[in-house]
Formats: sequence, C-alpha cells, structure tokens
Amino acid sequence: MGTLVVVAVQIGSIGVGIFYPGLIEPERNFFVSVPPVALTALYTVFPIAPLVGGLIGRVWRATSL
Repeated sequence: MGTLVVVAVQIGSIGVGIFYPGLIEPERNFFVSVPPVALTALYTVFPIAPLVGGLIGRVWRATSL
C-alpha cells in the first residue's frame, strides 16, 4: 500500500510535468526528474513506504468490522 502511494505520487509528478500548460522548460524538467528520483529512495534504499504501508494495512484490518 505504501509503495503504491509512492508510485502514484511519482506518476502524478510526471503527469504534471508533461501535461500542465503553464510550466516553463526548467520547471517541466524539475517535475519530470527530481521527485520521481527522490521518491525512489522511499522503497529502494530506505524501505519506508512498504513498512508504513504494512502498518497502515494492519491497523486497517484490526479496526474494520
């Protein structure tokens, strides 16, 4: 679940960089390159996203009826 959120944010950032009409070229390059590369560390170098997603999933299952 956490990894899916990170991937969704990455795809959203690339979508903004490609499709938002008001961006100049340096801003467009920023949205397409910097956030996806920086967020990749959340599930490769430091596996924070899968751990947080697992904890959220456990709480969700424990509290649902």
